[in-house]
Amino acid sequence: MMESYMGQESFEFMRQKQVVSAEETLQGNNSDHPEIDLPECQQDVLNESWNPEEAMIEYKARNAEVARRLSAVDQQLNSVHDETHNLEEKEIQTLITLRDSLKQEKIKAAANYPGDWTGLLRERMQDPTTKERFITQRKTAMFFLNSSPSSSRQGDPKNHEFHYQDQIDNYNERVEAIFKLTHVGTAADSKKERRNIGQNYIGEPGIIFIDGEHRGKKLTSRQFNIAEAHEKGHGLRDYRSSFEKTEISSVIDSDALLILTDEQRYLELTGQKESSFTPEYVSKAEEIIERMAQFKNYFGMGAQDVFEKDHLDYIREHYVQDTGFDNGVTDLLRCVTPETEEMFLDVINKYPI
Repeated sequence: MMESYMGQESFEFMRQKQVVSAEETLQGNNSDHPEIDLPECQQDVLNESWNPEEAMIEYKARNAEVARRLSAVDQQLNSVHDETHNLEEKEIQTLITLRDSLKQEKIKAAANYPGDWTGLLRERMQDPTTKERFITQRKTAMFFLNSSPSSSRQGDPKNHEFHYQDQIDNYNERVEAIFKLTHVGTAADSKKERRNIGQNYIGEPGIIFIDGEHRGKKLTSRQFNIAEAHEKGHGLRDYRSSFEKTEISSVIDSDALLILTDEQRYLELTGQKESSFTPEYVSKAEEIIERMAQFKNYFGMGAQDVFEKDHLDYIREHYVQDTGFDNGVTDLLRCVTPETEEMFLDVINKYPI
């Protein structure tokens, strides 16, 4: 397993070849190891043309132009309140229609962020706004955790108040450590299947499987980067209290999940689907949150940006097609219905994602 340090383009680290065994990686052992070549099947991924910097120049220019046009329309509409304005009602309605159109154009321009998703997540987590949300959310949840450290002997110590207190006290250090490096190896190293792509544990930087596959196909560098950001999220946050689990899972429509489960079971029984569907995975708080983080990354959002219903509607139509990567996104969106959309928007904007 390779251990790679992140640069500006986070998945450029695949070109490095320092080897760390799966067991030592999980134990946090960073001792020196001899170099080996990557699996031959993945050499084309390293040679693949993925130029986030070049794409970002066009992306930023496009967003700046839309923002400029929208600002100009807003200024004209704001002038309506000025006693000296000479706009007729028809002109005002035309401007309102144009503003609504530009708002949709702004969402389209922001969609499919072409840069480094891992770096974007890091920026949000380092923002004081996110840190404040994290501390507030953890402190609220701590009331629903066991407050006696000694009782950890009777169960998982992560289910106790001091687990969250440690995350609060060492927030900056944890973020820095999790984004400092990413472990890379094969699925077999971690006793996983290639379709798992990667894995992580709370407080760890995460592991990406260089031979990871999506629906039987090798991942592109960009898809590896999306998966890397997802695993980093798992290292940053876990949800142990009943309060958090209930609030986050409330974004799932239980009836929709039942229908989805029945459909998946039928596909399995008829041999149209190999892997076993796990409904608990769809409604698991950690997995819901990390897909929300993917959605924020998709729009290139910062810590203070608000995710609105229009963003969710756009995600439903374009996310999987744009990224070519569906790591449970479709299943989640199937279970976020009009009955639960409001809670979805509340959670994605309230939690430190």
